[in-house]
Amino acid sequence: DKAGLISLLGSLQRQGAGGLFGAGVGVDAKKSDQYVTYMGQAGISLPDESYYRDPKHQEIRDQYVAHVAAMFKLAGVSDAEAQASRVLALETLIAKHHWDRVKRRDRTLTYNKKTFGELEDLAPAIDWKTWFANLGAPKLDEVVVAQPDFFTAASNLVKEVPLDDWKTWLRWRLIHDAAPMLSKVFVDEDFAFFKKTLSGTPEQEPRWKRGVGVVSGALGEAVGGLYVEKHFPPAAKTRMKELVDNLIAAYREDISKLDWMSPETRAKALDKLSKFRPKIGYPDKWRDYSKLEIDPEDLLGNIRRA
Repeated sequence: DKAGLISLLGSLQRQGAGGLFGAGVGVDAKKSDQYVTYMGQAGISLPDESYYRDPKHQEIRDQYVAHVAAMFKLAGVSDAEAQASRVLALETLIAKHHWDRVKRRDRTLTYNKKTFGELEDLAPAIDWKTWFANLGAPKLDEVVVAQPDFFTAASNLVKEVPLDDWKTWLRWRLIHDAAPMLSKVFVDEDFAFFKKTLSGTPEQEPRWKRGVGVVSGALGEAVGGLYVEKHFPPAAKTRMKELVDNLIAAYREDISKLDWMSPETRAKALDKLSKFRPKIGYPDKWRDYSKLEIDPEDLLGNIRRA
């Protein structure tokens, strides 16, 4: 039902599979001493809204439907061509309410701070408590909404669009998100459309390079630790720390003697210098991956858990 749809959208957002809305945490653009959750439009697979309406992109749209149908067939979805057309139809409805690239670049227009209650009023068909709970986020007092009218439109679409169309769209979102981690036929078909047709990338990187990229992305400091163990002994870090400490001491001495600085400016400069935090080679405290479950038979699950 529609309640289950909202619950699933939150869960998929947590897994990185995406949904109707994007969400992330960043420094508050108007209150730089604190963080805030930013939310924005999402829900489409082509680069931006113009790909769904502009006649010059008709060939891309046709190729997109063919690609979605091919992926559905690989995944064992019946009536793949018709299902792919439904995906395009729903994404076209969603894209109709997307802001264009120019409007999205306006830092003032896209900064709309809302209380949780105001977010609920903005998009009443979305059970935001359930969505955030399944995202794994705490209850938030406020969020910054980039495109408020998109949220209202998306809320209306949730009410108006038949549940079966949302199910078809969600199947596509799952397959598309998982494609790079599935078997070769999925990987090749995904590359052919999204990288070759859309981006002009002539050929895939070798499989070993993609593998290294996946491991580095999921276990970056664990990989770094192996490198450090082999090539960057503690004595090397100690030497570099001494060098940087000497450099900071030289700056401190130099700043203290500058005759063009007022006492107030000098005090601020020295205070700023005292807050310098060198990062040399590797962290003093490594990230702990002990709770991450790695199963040699479950690549996609490993990525999700990472």
